[in-house]
Amino acid sequence: MTAAIAPLKTAETEAEQQAQKLKQDTEAKVQVLQKKAAKAQGAAKAKINAQINELRKTADASVAKLKSAMSESSKETGVKQQKAG
Repeated sequence: MTAAIAPLKTAETEAEQQAQKLKQDTEAKVQVLQKKAAKAQGAAKAKINAQINELRKTADASVAKLKSAMSESSKETGVKQQKAG
């Protein structure tokens, strides 16, 4: 692996780790909110469910952004490998 490609691979790995951590953190928060929702009624339950949906939506968007960045990084890595080869 050339010196120019190594930082891109590192950034890719870090982005993947961030995405995984984000998913885990989100699911932990969702589980807490689901327990609250199970005990709640009416408008309170609806509000908690809306929070869950918003939390997942935000997390999904963040993960998609990280994956997009990883994809771009992979493309750059491929281009640099072709130029180096």
